[in-house]
Amino acid sequence: MLNWRIFFSAFLGRIVGSLFVGICIVLGFGPTQWAEFLISGLPVFITPGIARLGLLLIASIVVFLEWRVPVRSGINNWSPRARQSALTAFVITCCLPFVIGAFYVTAHSTSIKPDRHLNDNQKETLSKEIGKIPPDQLHDIIVAAVDDPEALQYAIEFIYFFKYYSIPTNESYIDPPDNKIPSPYSIKEFGRSAGISLSVHDPNNPPKLAEALRQAMRSAGFSLDYERFHGPMPAIGNANTPADFMLSILYN
Repeated sequence: MLNWRIFFSAFLGRIVGSLFVGICIVLGFGPTQWAEFLISGLPVFITPGIARLGLLLIASIVVFLEWRVPVRSGINNWSPRARQSALTAFVITCCLPFVIGAFYVTAHSTSIKPDRHLNDNQKETLSKEIGKIPPDQLHDIIVAAVDDPEALQYAIEFIYFFKYYSIPTNESYIDPPDNKIPSPYSIKEFGRSAGISLSVHDPNNPPKLAEALRQAMRSAGFSLDYERFHGPMPAIGNANTPADFMLSILYN
C-alpha cells in the first residue's frame, strides 16, 4: 500500500511539474501582452522582457530538479564516460528553454524609445486650439501620470505648458513649500498601457471640456482617446469639486 502511495505521489508530482513547465514556456514565448498583464502593478524595472526570461529560467530549473534523480538512477550502471556524456546532454537539454528563449526574446524585443518632450510646434498649435475653447468652459485640467520617471517628467512639461498659457491646472507641488516642482496626480496603470489618454468615468459620455481638449490635442498631432477611470478623481479649484476628467500620461 505504501509503495502504491509513493508511486502515485511521484506520478502526480511529474504531472504537476510538467504542467507548470509548460505554462512557463508558453508565457515565455507568448505575446508580450501576456507578460505585460502578469507584471501589471510591479516596479517599473521589471519589464516584459525580464519577466519572459524569468519564466523561461524557472522552466529550465524545474526541468532539472524534476528529472535529475530519475536520470542519474537510469544511467547508474553505465560506464563513467557514458554517464558523463549523458549528464552533459541532460544539463544542456534543461538549459534549452532559457537559452532558446533568450535569443527569441532578444530578437523580438522593441528598442527603447527616446524620452517624450513637448516641442515648440506642438506648444504653439495646442495653445491656439485650446484658445478656441470658451473661457466659461475651461476649468482646471488635471494632469496625471503613472509611476515612471519618463512619464512624470513628460506630465510636468504639460503642467508648465498649461501654466505658461494661463490654463488652469494642477496646483499641488512636490514637497512644498521648499521644492516648487508641480506634481502630477498619481495613477496606477492597468495592463501597462502606453501613450496618453483622457481618463473619464464614462467614455461614451465624456465631459464637454474633455472632448474639446481631445480635439485640440489631436489637431496638435497627439494620438489619444478616452480611458475609463474607476474611483474618485482629485478635487479641482477652491470649491474642492472632484474633477470629471484627467489628462493621463502613461508609459512611453
